[in-house]
Amino acid sequence: DQVSGFQGRVFPIRADEGKRTVLEVNGIRIQAMPLSHGIPPAGVPGIVNLGYLVTIGSVSFFHTGDIDPSQLTPELLRALGLPGENVDFAFVPGFFLAMPEPPPFVTEGIRPRVFIAAHLPRAGQEPLDYAEIRRNFPTAVLFKSELDSWTIK
Repeated sequence: DQVSGFQGRVFPIRADEGKRTVLEVNGIRIQAMPLSHGIPPAGVPGIVNLGYLVTIGSVSFFHTGDIDPSQLTPELLRALGLPGENVDFAFVPGFFLAMPEPPPFVTEGIRPRVFIAAHLPRAGQEPLDYAEIRRNFPTAVLFKSELDSWTIK
């Protein structure tokens, strides 16, 4: 609602807690679901974060957005029906994939065919432990520099 001047290109969507909101645009099915960004400090407004399940033809993509793992549980994702969706590709912040023990929302709550490390560190920030990601998720797609590409198989 806050973005104007893009008629037909930007579609406002409101998703109620614990539910999916469905939007169809040009044959692309988009399902938005609130996933917590975290509990803000007192006096600071909360940040809205939506996860998206996008289906194009027979291929589905899930993007968590910028989530707080202490608020995102496998139970919430099960309540949203996500593990049963047969997600093909899930974009998850790479630092969750690189943990020695990835959080349960990753290992139990999404269950995609392939993880794609997202929310990558910027230049000068601590790099991801790609070896740890590979150990945890052998089929994960790992981009290491800007404009890297990968072909969906």
